[in-house]
Amino acid sequence: GHALEIAHDRSNLDPRYLRSRVRHGLLPALVAENPRLTEQFASLAEDARALAAFVRKAGSEALVRAGGDFRRLAEESEVARRSAVRQHVESAIGTALRRTHLVALERMLTAGGQVRLPGDFVASLSERGELVLERVTKRGRGSQRPNSE
Repeated sequence: GHALEIAHDRSNLDPRYLRSRVRHGLLPALVAENPRLTEQFASLAEDARALAAFVRKAGSEALVRAGGDFRRLAEESEVARRSAVRQHVESAIGTALRRTHLVALERMLTAGGQVRLPGDFVASLSERGELVLERVTKRGRGSQRPNSE
């Protein structure tokens, strides 16, 4: 095998960092209470990975059933619907969505309107139920509004 030198980062021992306090204080205290804790965490992580794969598959299948009409996702379970919307939008805009975005997108599927998304995108539904993602000009602090002459 390859002999790799272990890198030591002094910040890993610095109690100013949460990760250090968790690693050197909280976890040892929890393991003292339950010596099988790391094994149980590993099992939970394995279950979470399997569940995430199941949810992604359900979302992909829901997208296929919708056939481009995102209003049809209302017929799906909440988990499949959210996964479908998440997969489609994140793939299109290249940015992860927060739960607040997903909730707003779900509301838009039934109530209409627009949803602002990360990366200066706005989502809306076309009359045929297609999810339209458009990049908009950001108008935050310090930006100039167009002249209305």
